[in-house]
Amino acid sequence: MREYKDKETGKVEKADSFTKEFAFSHNSNWELLEQQAKEPTVQELKSKLTELNIEFKSNASKKELLELLNQYEEQLKETSEEDEKCQN
Repeated sequence: MREYKDKETGKVEKADSFTKEFAFSHNSNWELLEQQAKEPTVQELKSKLTELNIEFKSNASKKELLELLNQYEEQLKETSEEDEKCQN
């Protein structure tokens, strides 16, 4: 659910339906508030890495886990770009 702010009054409202989302996003008096990305916990990182079959030390730090996930995402991005080049 995204939040919008009235530029004139500063009032903040949640777009809790498709209709409200459409109305806010198509009205220049309202601006979308940036969503703060929640940083994953160590347990969430471990779960994600396990789901992706990426091995890690059981005592790995949050920094190490983030690095492993970032390496995986970079590798995935490179592979996608290579596949795209081959299709053209």
